[in-house]
Amino acid sequence: RFDSPVPLGSPLLGTTVEVRDATGSAVVDGEGHVFIGGKERICFLDDEVTVPLNTMRETGDFVRVKDAKMFFLGRKDNQIKRHGKRLNIECVQQAAESLCHVEACAVTWYRQEKLILFVVPKDNLARDSLKELQKHLPTYAIPDELVLIETLPFTLHGKIDVSELSKIYSNHLNSRRHDSKLSGAEELWERLQYLWKSLLSLPDDSPSISKDSLFLYSGGNSLKSLRFHDEIENLAGKAIPGLLEVILSSSIAEIYQHVLKAVFSSEDQIMNHNTVKRKLNESSGGEFHGEYTKPKSRRYFNAAAGLIAFIALNRGNRMLSVTSPESLMNPYNAGQAGTELRQQASYSSAVTSNTMKYEVTENKSGKNRSNPEIASKANETGTHSVEQAPSEETLLKMPEKLILHVRWKSNMGKCVDASPLVIIPATDDLSATVYVGSHSHTMQAIDLYSGKIKWERILGDRIESSACVSKCGNFIIVGCYNGLVYVLRSHNGEIHCIFTTEDAVKSCAVVHLPLD
Repeated sequence: RFDSPVPLGSPLLGTTVEVRDATGSAVVDGEGHVFIGGKERICFLDDEVTVPLNTMRETGDFVRVKDAKMFFLGRKDNQIKRHGKRLNIECVQQAAESLCHVEACAVTWYRQEKLILFVVPKDNLARDSLKELQKHLPTYAIPDELVLIETLPFTLHGKIDVSELSKIYSNHLNSRRHDSKLSGAEELWERLQYLWKSLLSLPDDSPSISKDSLFLYSGGNSLKSLRFHDEIENLAGKAIPGLLEVILSSSIAEIYQHVLKAVFSSEDQIMNHNTVKRKLNESSGGEFHGEYTKPKSRRYFNAAAGLIAFIALNRGNRMLSVTSPESLMNPYNAGQAGTELRQQASYSSAVTSNTMKYEVTENKSGKNRSNPEIASKANETGTHSVEQAPSEETLLKMPEKLILHVRWKSNMGKCVDASPLVIIPATDDLSATVYVGSHSHTMQAIDLYSGKIKWERILGDRIESSACVSKCGNFIIVGCYNGLVYVLRSHNGEIHCIFTTEDAVKSCAVVHLPLD
């Protein structure tokens, strides 16, 4: 707040002052915590009567050292971690004090969860302090809530009484829950509109929010989404499961429906729904049928000729279902094809699990079921080993208890940090394939059921990211530490093309599948 910051000055005679970082090392240039002590200065704490000589005590002051001078930054007690960023509460308080409508203020970290700004107002415009602070502070430093009070509480030592402020806020929450009980669906819609405008800093007299509006696309972000979530739960007076996910991915109409179901009984919804329906129609010009659905494109996937339907499973159990050209012409058939592919994947998984059980049972009895030809080849190359799958007759006789067993393994040479990509074709004449890379620069395509290596490709550097598949299924895309993104042909591993980036590629590629 000052053009020329004032240093703290020099220690008193007989006093030693040091600045140390989090590891206890001395700081000669940078930020750290102040320690005080010395041979002739003794600091006693609590009931201590003796302390070792040269004991250094942490003062709790946070400073910056520059040109052998210390500049005060704040108290350690006021340093918090919020939304992944270190924040000095005093900086927030100073920014609030600079506002012309604020007489005095204090900021507290309530239960280490919420940043609360208490303001003694000069006039009624102080209610807009949070909006004003957005012009002076980064997003992560904006308080969660503003509470107007008549005067700040102080301790006997003249310091702000933080515990008393916590009591004031607790009482404020209780009274708000009692006063803010929703009377019906119509009031819920109006309150959601108000919160939406307030958090996105929209004028109060702005037009009604369209029912199709998405919070993130309307100027919101993840931090504002959290505040929106908390405000809605405070409004409802209860926790609403799954609310944050709805806010992040759905329209205001869907948010309204989600909250409506959680707060009101079905009878209340029926009584109030027609009124809200009319309001929604007026604001967006569209028909509202309770459950909001996103508009569908008139055209669907324009599948290339020769496209083979498949399911792709990759990192985080994400599943992509790409159907055949014929089924994509009809939205119903597309969904049906996707369901059938999932069922096929489930069946394949079940067969794999049953095969594992069979193998364990046979191994325990001392019988070797390995395929001699494949086992011999595995011994020669040392890259993979497999076990023969049992017949369908044997599968039916197997016990139901699930036992995990290594079906096959493949030698990648070095560490495997990347998650595998699994492609399961919808046709019986093509087998499922596992694509995975390693630190040895190696990319392998392995048969999911037999463990046989279909192809192996050595790239320019180590591979840490998972691969993804193109919409047509003919290409595998993977990044490399040499700064290149490789597009490989899925059937033989040949390099189709290369894209050059500016640095090592550690993130997983993703393919956008447009509806047009």
